Amino acid sequence: MVSTSNPEATTHEEPLGFESILIIGGFLVRSVRRHPKAAALGAAATFFMAVMALITMPPVFRAEGRILTHMAYFIPALASPTRSVPWQSQHATTGAVEVIRSRENYVRVINEANLAQRWAETRTRTGKILDGVRTMVLGPLEGEQLMDALVSILEKATLPYIDNDVISISIDWNDAETARVLAEASMKVFLERRQSGEISEIEDTVKILERNLESSRPNLAAAENNLRSVLASRGQLRRVATPRPVMPAAGTSPTIVAGLAEKRARLGKLQAEFESRIARAQEKVDRLRESIGPSHPDMISAVRELEDASRPTEEMNQLQAETMRLEIDMNHAAGAADPLPPDIVVDVGGGNRMDPAVEQAVADYRRAREAYDDFKRRLSDARVEMQTTKAAFNYRYIITQPPLKPAKAIKPRPPMVLGAGFVAALFMGLLMAVLVDLRTKKVVESWMVERIAHVPLLGEIDEP
Repeated sequence: MVSTSNPEATTHEEPLGFESILIIGGFLVRSVRRHPKAAALGAAATFFMAVMALITMPPVFRAEGRILTHMAYFIPALASPTRSVPWQSQHATTGAVEVIRSRENYVRVINEANLAQRWAETRTRTGKILDGVRTMVLGPLEGEQLMDALVSILEKATLPYIDNDVISISIDWNDAETARVLAEASMKVFLERRQSGEISEIEDTVKILERNLESSRPNLAAAENNLRSVLASRGQLRRVATPRPVMPAAGTSPTIVAGLAEKRARLGKLQAEFESRIARAQEKVDRLRESIGPSHPDMISAVRELEDASRPTEEMNQLQAETMRLEIDMNHAAGAADPLPPDIVVDVGGGNRMDPAVEQAVADYRRAREAYDDFKRRLSDARVEMQTTKAAFNYRYIITQPPLKPAKAIKPRPPMVLGAGFVAALFMGLLMAVLVDLRTKKVVESWMVERIAHVPLLGEIDEP
């Protein structure tokens, strides 16, 4: 059979069309038929490399812990009563990822988990060989160099993220127990830094207010001495045998006291219900943890239920805010004092106008006393806030999912590696067969006449 083509056909490049794709596909298949050994060798070598990679590839285990957070509803303006605190700064998740990813945090986690020793004990065989070669060439890692290397590795292995009001910390490591220990240490260090940061801020404020209170005490004493001196010079200094008692302010009325007691009782009842709800949800999580893995849908659902149960109700938050406010008001009232020294009476009888010097001395004393009482009140507020922060920290940060030792590795995944190796083996088999055809520089296909010889194809003759 003889077929002819257009003798005026040109050899210019044409776009790759459907016919060209069919020609190339056929060429690939026929190349494999012409060189089956080369194709089989390429495919077998590629698949063997995939199997060896699967065998030698170090496993990666993932340990994850979750921390449920609550909004901080009580951040009084301690250092300056007039300053405004945006509500976003009170959220417990603010800056959490940055804190977890800080170098200081990594260094503390490394020390807490004793990672340097664990690294040497759990290193893979291949890793130990590479470490030995590096030690021979560059010397052993010690001190800051070792810490920098561990920080760099831990930084890549740590995966923190925020899911609404939940802080999740995941650690990917080649040893399951080390992954659990690192995740546990990361959560512990984070919570310690959070608590230390919140309390140290208030402690610094308390120290500042204590210094301000002490610095205002001499001014108050000087104003009192000046008042006594002026009164004595004017003959108006009158002392009372029994100093007047310090009268509490109106805030400590029986109605306020009774209201505070009622709110405390309601808050206690709600707190008991809240803790009971958390205990039931935690019991369910613990029961499922013993029978199924952390990635099981039922386990994930139980953890979500625990997180929902750990969120205090709006009524409970409101009662906490009202109770704290009443306690602060009563604390202010208990410290309120008479504007004049308790053993001095300034009496203007008969409707006479107070002596200007006495009036000025009284005004100076009252201003000094108001400044002193203001620092005293703010110091009291700061101490109440410190007590509240310490007591409420465990309720603001609740570990709903402690890190567990992973039962199986997340990497490598044999089906995925072997599947990719099989596809790569097919591709390499085709490539090897094609390369053998191209290296012969022979025309083995009719379409190669125009592509290689750059002459028109006049016809084809089938072999007899």
